[in-house]
Amino acid sequence: KYNIYRGTSIPTITLIDSVIGDPPALNYQDSVVTQEQLYYYQVSAVDQAGNESTLSDTVSVLFLPPNPPDGLTAAQESGYISLAWNAPEAGLHKYNIYRGTSIPTITLIDSVVGSPPEIIYQDQNATTVNELYYYQVSAVDQAGNESALTDTVSVLFLPPNPPDSLTASQESGYISLAWNEPDQGLHKYNIYRGTSIPTITLIDSVVGSPPETIYQDQNVTVNELYYYQVSAVDQAGNEGALSDTVSAMISVNLVINEIMQNPDAVNDSEGEWFEIYNYGNVAVEMQNWIIKDDGSDNHTISSSLIINPGDYLVLGNNSDSSTNGGVSIDYSYGTDMSLNNGSDAIILESPENIIVDSVAWDNGATFPDPEGASMALLSPELDNSAGSNWVASDLVFGDGDFGTPGMPNYFGIIELDTSFVDFDTVNVNETATSVVVISNTGNGDLVVDSVAIYSGSTNTNSLSFDGVDDYVDLPEEMLLSTEPRTIMALVKPQNIGFIYSSFTNSTGEYRLEVKQFALKGSNGQWYYATMPGSVTYGEWVLITGVWDQDNIYFYHNDILLDQTA
Repeated sequence: KYNIYRGTSIPTITLIDSVIGDPPALNYQDSVVTQEQLYYYQVSAVDQAGNESTLSDTVSVLFLPPNPPDGLTAAQESGYISLAWNAPEAGLHKYNIYRGTSIPTITLIDSVVGSPPEIIYQDQNATTVNELYYYQVSAVDQAGNESALTDTVSVLFLPPNPPDSLTASQESGYISLAWNEPDQGLHKYNIYRGTSIPTITLIDSVVGSPPETIYQDQNVTVNELYYYQVSAVDQAGNEGALSDTVSAMISVNLVINEIMQNPDAVNDSEGEWFEIYNYGNVAVEMQNWIIKDDGSDNHTISSSLIINPGDYLVLGNNSDSSTNGGVSIDYSYGTDMSLNNGSDAIILESPENIIVDSVAWDNGATFPDPEGASMALLSPELDNSAGSNWVASDLVFGDGDFGTPGMPNYFGIIELDTSFVDFDTVNVNETATSVVVISNTGNGDLVVDSVAIYSGSTNTNSLSFDGVDDYVDLPEEMLLSTEPRTIMALVKPQNIGFIYSSFTNSTGEYRLEVKQFALKGSNGQWYYATMPGSVTYGEWVLITGVWDQDNIYFYHNDILLDQTA
């Protein structure tokens, strides 16, 4: 064995223990020590007969407590405060955790024990909202000696942040909410709803690990406006502030938009139809909807029939376009419905027996009473129960009847200032200008074929607007004249092709390049003034060519770009 001697000074060195073994170990752990005490040690060897050697040289060591942990940090997580630090040395027994709501109140609250102990801690009991918590940590060695406390750190415990970017969108049968996650580790989201901002209350929660950031509100009423807010709740049950308010409404607004009750190309029994327009904001599944009149006609739609927002559906008594007048029918109700030529009605009823729309025409009293043409609503936003909002269609379709089944009802309401533009005498080198306004207040296209300019009864200039190689005819006497002249054109290029021009797409967009203004001299030679720049596609530009008997000039928006003798 080996005998172990120790003292707090050399004179006090005495035997305190022995290391016995076969052979005895060559090390010893003295665990009965006091912090900051200087100890002296000697060791002797003892043989099997019990003979003890002389003592070894004396060694000493000042016993110090563990170093305090360094790098202590405190951070709020969802429902707790997380501490972390660095291990000051190896072989420690535990760490003591201290906490207070002020520095004077800091006390021991817990310990982290292990082999080795972890260097993190979660304080699940520091969850009072808006409370400032202070922390310190100490290290404890295997002998139970505790280090000094770390520096103090603090963290203000706050409720979760409110969800941001909340959106509400209408879907078919529900309103869908979505938002961004404000913090990690949340317990749930609370969903608030009201039909006005003052009535917003909690209606549901989204719980999960993590909770989803979407929600479907199935308990909604069509055409009711709803307001929504969302809050986040942490693991300790603390609820954050409410998000910004958003609103949404499921608008189911199906409009009877066009009615062909009296076709001419085919018999009524083969070619009656009516059109529905979805003026709402959600797709509508019309299976199990009811179409009827105010009499005995009644039909329940028996198959899936979906109409999307902004779309048209055509329902008729005959789906064969070869015998129904050339109409593409989306759904055939067969012989269950008949549209009388005189007075009748169409009623749309939801599966919940709610009348969504209805139209009753009156044998021409207020509604149009066409033959071979549909009755067309001027606009889906108008009251379709008023006959004054309906007209007879004037666009040919299919086999020769008039209507626009499955598409918007086009009506060109053209307004033209028909007054003559009569110039008085215009002196040389002076300019006179007048404007004729042509406007289209309808929803159909207005095509201007040509504009003629007369001097007395003589057509001196004509402008053609057929969309192909549009041109300007100049009178022959002007072309042959040797007098000074100015030719001006105000153009807004809309498509490829322009006299004395070409298009280029080198910059990623079409641009009109007006190339030249040319005159042919008496010697038969052509003289050109060339425009080096370009005119932007879709913009108005004033192009001017001038001949002053000596030079020709080319102007772009009154800026001289080129001249030549």
